[in-house]
Amino acid sequence: MRLMAAGAATKWSFAMTEESAPTILVVDEEPQLLEVVRLLLNRQGYQTLIARSLRGALRIAREHPGRIHLLMVDPFAPEAEDPEIIKHLLASREELRAVILSGAESPHWPGARCLAKPFTPEALLQLVRSSLAGAAGAGVE
Repeated sequence: MRLMAAGAATKWSFAMTEESAPTILVVDEEPQLLEVVRLLLNRQGYQTLIARSLRGALRIAREHPGRIHLLMVDPFAPEAEDPEIIKHLLASREELRAVILSGAESPHWPGARCLAKPFTPEALLQLVRSSLAGAAGAGVE
């Protein structure tokens, strides 16, 4: 990570290198939501992978060469209620933490943090930061 001055002002921000940037896999069936979340996360220096189904997320998790630090999933996305796909996804990445993009807890994602839709950019980024800060352990929070 390196510090960068923001213009002539005395404000500082962290700029993450691609190697140090946490990677977040976002699963939702709404393409517009995926694009907005991707833009928000990328602007903050995160690497973002997107999938429109849990099966697609599993494929990405198997093929992505680096770590995936956080999974953000709509529990109503295609296949998100299938315990076998969930089990395979979590087993494929033991460091993976999960966040639910819904106002309701999901029985298929026990203990995962929730972010109610619609959410503000600030709420999304706050949850990402707190989830990554607590990512020293593995699995679903």
